[in-house]
Amino acid sequence: MIVLLKGQRRFLLSPTDQCPLLQLYEVGHPSSRQTSLDFMNLPLDSPLLMNEVILRPGDAIYLPSFWFHSIISLTEDMAQCAAWSDGTHNRWHLVEGCDRPASQMW
Repeated sequence: MIVLLKGQRRFLLSPTDQCPLLQLYEVGHPSSRQTSLDFMNLPLDSPLLMNEVILRPGDAIYLPSFWFHSIISLTEDMAQCAAWSDGTHNRWHLVEGCDRPASQMW
């Protein structure tokens, strides 16, 4: 859960079943858990499903385990409070379509 206290942030969220379309860097690359896609310049006909949310002060968002996300600050000053669950040990199946063992994802 993320609560924005100050500023504005743009969240781009993609569910785990979109992993095959995310063009992740190869295992061993310093950014191997990240996409090589430029979310700011995706073609309009891209098959990648994403949700876009703009958070303002007082807004909250739940970020499900293993969802891919990109966060862009829209203001210079920003403050947020985030609380994460460690209950992911039984959810590795959510990233099985990522062309690599889930253990190499996190």
